[in-house]
Amino acid sequence: RNYKPGVFTTFLGYEWAKWRQNGDGDRNVYYLRDDGELYRSETGEYDRPNKLFEALKEQDSIVIPHHTAYEGNFCDWSQHDPRVERLVEIYSVFGSSERSAAQGNPYPVRTGQSHDPRWLRVSGEKPELAEYPTGFVQECLARGWRVGFTGGGDKHCSHPGDEVRSGYPPLDYKPGLTGVWSSNNNREKIWRSLRDRRCYATTGARMILRISVNGHPMGSEFAMEKDETRSIDLTASGTSRIGSVELVRNNEVLAVEKPNRFDAKLHWTDPEPFDSVALPSTVWSEKPYIFYYVRVGQVDGEMGWSSPVWVEME
Repeated sequence: RNYKPGVFTTFLGYEWAKWRQNGDGDRNVYYLRDDGELYRSETGEYDRPNKLFEALKEQDSIVIPHHTAYEGNFCDWSQHDPRVERLVEIYSVFGSSERSAAQGNPYPVRTGQSHDPRWLRVSGEKPELAEYPTGFVQECLARGWRVGFTGGGDKHCSHPGDEVRSGYPPLDYKPGLTGVWSSNNNREKIWRSLRDRRCYATTGARMILRISVNGHPMGSEFAMEKDETRSIDLTASGTSRIGSVELVRNNEVLAVEKPNRFDAKLHWTDPEPFDSVALPSTVWSEKPYIFYYVRVGQVDGEMGWSSPVWVEME
């Protein structure tokens, strides 16, 4: 009843959670229309991700795993269906599941469950790290999954998009946001953009972020000859000055720029031969490929991540 095309767009959804089966993770299910079914994880019929995917494959649905590196209920990436699992949550109130604290993640996954919540709020003490190594988003990308990035909350307090840190356990981070490139503010257009991975994640800042590789926008998959030049372009506008932009290729930082301004337009050319840096084919990727994404950091600490672009070798 709250859906107003062109003004405010809503989607029906629910959380499929498996606290008793670590490795299956939590999956958030979204529907294009209002008549989607509720598939419960506690029933034997839908108690594993693959069973959920099978039930959803003929419907207009999208599945998004969330807090995938949280040790309390991590995702081990063993089960995946690209027909429905098009996106992954890279940041929430639990932190960023992109990579580990040891790799330089400034928002590592944490939990406050092992502490007295009153003490955490008064003392300012940080909750303990709660990382599970196989659950990092970079791990699923290394396996060949082709998923775009979203930011979320998981606050369970009915105030999506606000910046208040709340809930139990007392977590260290505010909710994230997802930015979607869509031609219109209605269900059909936004849904198509999400399916196509034309989206990016932030730690809550309403920054603007766009990248392309040889003109192909974020979320794209395309093929090119191995001798062709690979050109990457970025446009970003921050809510604070943009302090750093990291171009990531195959999970490794390829280039770093420090614009130190609110708006940035950057261009890179990847000079290395395609076949010297391409990842081998996988069960999800039949041809050797390269993927690129961008990690943006503002001077106030806010961050953003573009969805990747995948380039296959002809």
